[in-house]
Amino acid sequence: MKKRESTKKMLPKSRERQVLSLAGLLGIVLFALIIVRRKSIPQDQINLLKELQEQVKTQNVIINQQAEKQQKIEQMPWYRQMYNMNISRPATITTHRPPDLIIAGAKRCGAGPLKMFMDAHPAIKFRYDDGHFFDKGDKKRKKWIYKFMMPMTRARHITAEKTPSYMTDPKVPERIKKEFPKIQILFLLCEPGARAYSDFKYLHRTKLQTKPDHPRHTQIKKFASFNESAAYYMNIIEEAYQTDGLEQLIQSNYRNDSGLEIFTNSLFSVHAARWLKYFPRDQLLFIDGATLFRNPAEEMDKVQDFLNIGRELKTKNFVKDDTSDTFYCIKKRGFVDCTPPNKRRKWNPSEFDHVTETVDTLADFYRRINEQWMGKSLNQMLNTTFTWAES
Repeated sequence: MKKRESTKKMLPKSRERQVLSLAGLLGIVLFALIIVRRKSIPQDQINLLKELQEQVKTQNVIINQQAEKQQKIEQMPWYRQMYNMNISRPATITTHRPPDLIIAGAKRCGAGPLKMFMDAHPAIKFRYDDGHFFDKGDKKRKKWIYKFMMPMTRARHITAEKTPSYMTDPKVPERIKKEFPKIQILFLLCEPGARAYSDFKYLHRTKLQTKPDHPRHTQIKKFASFNESAAYYMNIIEEAYQTDGLEQLIQSNYRNDSGLEIFTNSLFSVHAARWLKYFPRDQLLFIDGATLFRNPAEEMDKVQDFLNIGRELKTKNFVKDDTSDTFYCIKKRGFVDCTPPNKRRKWNPSEFDHVTETVDTLADFYRRINEQWMGKSLNQMLNTTFTWAES
């Protein structure tokens, strides 16, 4: 509708410009006549000026008649019907546009490589880093600011951004729904126990190094190991779940305790139910992080079909990173793009970390709550076939 309204408004502005041009020309003619009266100019030139003056007046009458005809045309049924049609934006205009797609989570499941793969598709244009527009504070931010945070694209492109923390923030689904009710949202999920450990290691390598005294980290710094942290927060989550206070626990303390954030981020059923409350299922896509790392072409086929774009990214576009046994690179437009070296650390648990038993305990813990939360398994809830989600 915005396109049609702007089109109608352009017509009178165009006439105004014509009238102003003619008025300016008429002024020039009158100025010339004044000069003529003061100076001796041949009669033939005077006649030309007068003739030009009459032509300007005639043209002004024609413009006014055209304006009246245009107003009558706009009232005709066929004209209204034409402008009620869905007229697409001109493909030649390159400008900032609100996003059509958001990768909203989950953290530590491979959203970075997924964005790298999708960015290789000619129809998709991503913001260069995470947006964090909807999960920073409670103060409402201007919608136009978000638009200008996006890359400049054309109408044929899918404008996209990635912020994995959106999935688990209780306030984000409603905020996005209010501003962009038709947007498509993509979630990348993975084994929840290993994900929690990866999140734990990431916190200790980054935020606990740069801001160790932040109040959010007070509780988790009390524990000497991942095993101790997991035991403590599992007890908190279990107690809240048994008293029907799990959602309240997340809403009240999610941003106040980084440890609680780590261990509640893997409650996929709790968070997915929140998104399904605000968005229809066909606007949401849930894909498997484990499959993305093992066979990226398989998951990218699902993404491309979900977005209704051609399957430009095929098996031949993915090549194994020769510096890693885990990551794939993507071939696009004549060069190869790989996961940056600082992102290639092995965040997942190994035998040297001595956390295998705790990770397995967490996996069973999350699986039980995920199944009981909605009365069905995560796969049944999301219509997926994740092997790690099976009992």
